[in-house]
Amino acid sequence: MKRMTYLVVGAMALLLASCATPGFERAWKKSVSATPAKAGDVTGPWTGEWASDANGHTGKLRCLVERKDEDTLSFRYWASWHGWLTGTFRLDGEAQRRADGSYLVRGDKRMIPWGTYSHEAEIDPSGFDATFRSGQQNLGTFRMERPNAD
Repeated sequence: MKRMTYLVVGAMALLLASCATPGFERAWKKSVSATPAKAGDVTGPWTGEWASDANGHTGKLRCLVERKDEDTLSFRYWASWHGWLTGTFRLDGEAQRRADGSYLVRGDKRMIPWGTYSHEAEIDPSGFDATFRSGQQNLGTFRMERPNAD
């Protein structure tokens, strides 16, 4: 009985994750095919990989960055793991523009049941590097760049 419960819960989680992905895919395709970002702009699409320091897992990562207001950037992430599982999540971050035109962004989000997820990113028009953690445990890194328009 316990095994059947795990199978049902797992199947439901996969179904919910797959339902979230089509909306991201549409927004991703639209953003990638749009006019290239203006010089110095960090909004728009990013693509790369994530890596966990905690367990060594890695996966593909895509992100759509939008400006919410002068001091806030909104991040819409799509990630894969185990080569075939995917999921999306959103996070807003306080953005501080530096003298060199890059941004330091810090944000966190309560993600039940995993606790508070936090990330700190350094973004300039050509690169997006971030660390992420849950609680006090350093979990890993994101490394992204602008996608090709192909």
